[in-house]
Amino acid sequence: MKLFIQILALLSTILFLVAGFLLLNIESVSGKSVAESFYHYVGIMSFGSAIFSGGLLIVLAEKVGEKQ
Repeated sequence: MKLFIQILALLSTILFLVAGFLLLNIESVSGKSVAESFYHYVGIMSFGSAIFSGGLLIVLAEKVGEKQ
């Protein structure tokens, strides 16, 4: 179970990081638009989600490992 949670932590962190990079690379044709700014901030939030979800799942995996 511990290994499964660690793999889940790694995959979720990678997924959030990739999504963040993709959202930060969005550029509109006409220049700076409201949607572009929104997607950039969602990309930054995705980096925070990567740190939060990865850290939370790693701590959970350690707690599960202690009980066995």
